[in-house]
Amino acid sequence: FNNLIKKLPRGFSDYFLINSKNEKITEILLDLGRQPQIRFFNDQVKYVSRKQTSWQDIDFIVKRINTFSKDNRSGFDHTLHRICCIRNRHFLITGLTCRIGRLTFGINCLIRDLLKSEKSILILGKPGTGKTTVIREFSRVLSNDMLKRVMVIDTSNEISGTGDSPHIAIGKARLLTVPKTKLQHEIMLEAVENHMPQIIIIDEISTKLESLAVKIIAEKGVKLIGTVHGSCLENIINNPDLSQLIGDVGYVTLSDELARQRKIQKSLLERKGNSSFNILVELYKKNEWIIHENLNQSIDRSINNIFNYKQFRKYISNEQIEVSYKLERSNYNSNLFLLGTPRYQYWKFNKFRTLSKKKNRHKLTIFLYSFSSNIIREIIIKNNLNLKISDSLQDATLIIGLQNNIKHNSKLLKMAKYEYGYL
Repeated sequence: FNNLIKKLPRGFSDYFLINSKNEKITEILLDLGRQPQIRFFNDQVKYVSRKQTSWQDIDFIVKRINTFSKDNRSGFDHTLHRICCIRNRHFLITGLTCRIGRLTFGINCLIRDLLKSEKSILILGKPGTGKTTVIREFSRVLSNDMLKRVMVIDTSNEISGTGDSPHIAIGKARLLTVPKTKLQHEIMLEAVENHMPQIIIIDEISTKLESLAVKIIAEKGVKLIGTVHGSCLENIINNPDLSQLIGDVGYVTLSDELARQRKIQKSLLERKGNSSFNILVELYKKNEWIIHENLNQSIDRSINNIFNYKQFRKYISNEQIEVSYKLERSNYNSNLFLLGTPRYQYWKFNKFRTLSKKKNRHKLTIFLYSFSSNIIREIIIKNNLNLKISDSLQDATLIIGLQNNIKHNSKLLKMAKYEYGYL
């Protein structure tokens, strides 16, 4: 961090010399005509100086770092810091984002048991959640402690630092740099064909070609550790460029006869193949992750809107972790379940008794299906009935609808059969 401070103009660097919270800083932002600011881990923003950033300040920094690449990223040798620039329409630099790179030890203990296995791991998180820091630590542990042949594919020297010699943060892992971002899929295949690695680590998988390359590498028996942007599993399912990573989820059209036999719709959302990764790690919070140890099962339950157990792992201290489980429903919205999540699936797949028997039976809750609510309300008021109309199917104890519409809804009929024992 001190090497980065030396690259800043004197008026800006004075703040960091007297500040005791430098270890909590994540970014330093400089924009032309604005006061320089810093960001912390808790998303707090603070201004460094009252002086506005000038052309001279930006030029002072640019002359002391390496040349910017075509993706507008740079740095300086033997550090993990990343400096990105903002250009105007004349390609002149008008802003800089200095991302602080750190070497973090011990975070691997959260999934060290999974690292020892031969299963491929996909890490999911929003920008700034520490995905690169995590795989950097994984690279060191796998190559130094577990003595694996690890190959790191680095597009912008963010994992291994700027320079031809890799940073000590990745341990004994070998480095393959990517000259152009568009060529990353070719370098990934080259690593397998030329260097015989046991494990390949890839940062920021984002295109269809890269997803296809991951699929080819997985079929060759090489363990993969990669990162993608997103906040939950549903983001990958909805992303057409990344869906190949998890088995290429898409719509399948059934024949009329098969749809009639199964009593389901003709268009179904299904996983066409096995996922290239076996485990999904969601960077939920700082030092708290969500683990999907069976990714194929989690995908199927997500697209079918079924309740699923999520495993939470939290780092406490001294490599001690806390493991907990939570039953949650998928947030994925598809046209397969227009009525919401049927409770019979909750009972069928998770083997839990529904709470319907414990409800207060003296007051009926009505769910109206293709039926006017005004008519029912008028009947309730005139006859002074102890009934309640609900918009939620899960809270309903009685369903009222037109016969011609209900008999064609197989989901509704199955729910009635499994919940109440009659059709």
